[in-house]
Amino acid sequence: MKTVLLPLIAFVACYGAASADDTKPAAPAKEAPAADLWQTDFAKAQKTARTEKKALLIFFTGSDWCGWCMKLDKQILGTEAFKTWATKNAVLVKADFPKKTKLPADVAKQNDKLQSKYGISGFPTIVVLDRHGARRGETGYKDMTPDEYVKDLEGIISGKKPKKAK
Repeated sequence: MKTVLLPLIAFVACYGAASADDTKPAAPAKEAPAADLWQTDFAKAQKTARTEKKALLIFFTGSDWCGWCMKLDKQILGTEAFKTWATKNAVLVKADFPKKTKLPADVAKQNDKLQSKYGISGFPTIVVLDRHGARRGETGYKDMTPDEYVKDLEGIISGKKPKKAK
């Protein structure tokens, strides 16, 4: 009797625990990366920057393989502080160079041209242009808070020397 009852009790206990987990509310979603603010059409972004009198930031990234790019996206670019600042002050372009995801041919070609034009040799790199397209400077991952990073970007845009990484 024990040999039949023990497996039956174990089955009911496991099934009950699994069923109980199904009734729990889902954990709240973590803050998503800033994908919604980033454009992929550079020409369109240039026009928007001129019209809205904003800086233009080009984020050169390897989104699915570059650890520092993912860290920059999560710790800085995906934060409310950065998104709030960017919405008011910049037009954002993502020039992605993924290894696992295939980009549309026109986007991949555009990104290659941008990489060549701006002499990008490492990721992540953010090239900062003024609204007229003049290069103001560049930055990448820095061990800073989002607020410090925003101040660093403001310094690049205004022509002041950016803060060194910690």
